[in-house]
Amino acid sequence: YRGQELNHIVTEHPWDTAVEELVILGDHVTTDSGTGIVHTAPGFGEDDYNVGIANNLEVAVTVDERGIMMKNAGPEFEGQFYEKVVPTVIEKLGNLLLAQEEISHSYPFDWRTKKPIIWRAVPQWFASVSKFRQEILDEIEKVKFHSEWGKVRLYNMIRD
Repeated sequence: YRGQELNHIVTEHPWDTAVEELVILGDHVTTDSGTGIVHTAPGFGEDDYNVGIANNLEVAVTVDERGIMMKNAGPEFEGQFYEKVVPTVIEKLGNLLLAQEEISHSYPFDWRTKKPIIWRAVPQWFASVSKFRQEILDEIEKVKFHSEWGKVRLYNMIRD
């Protein structure tokens, strides 16, 4: 098959036959470092999110802010740290798994903790300060800071 021919076909979930999976195409997937076939989880990555939205996929988030699997991840995963479920997933895939190997690839890490960053789609809000930016900057000048760098950092963040 050519990739385009597989777009939007429905497949069966590997272990939950009540769940249908949709094959979709995405420009972020290439064949220069692998098969060109990847799992897509719109709740866990910017590229996946964009492809999911473009294809009307549910943006499900199954991991909480601490990395713990939530109820909607399934009873065998609920309450476990996300890294700990890999052996269970491999076991559940059973004979459907053609090969298994550990690979290294680039992944974002927190510079302070040196731990992987969990990218999760969560509700957010932003406040525009453009209409009263100068007033904020004037007020910052009136505050006595314990460290000059803190003042400079806050001032520059509001200014820019």
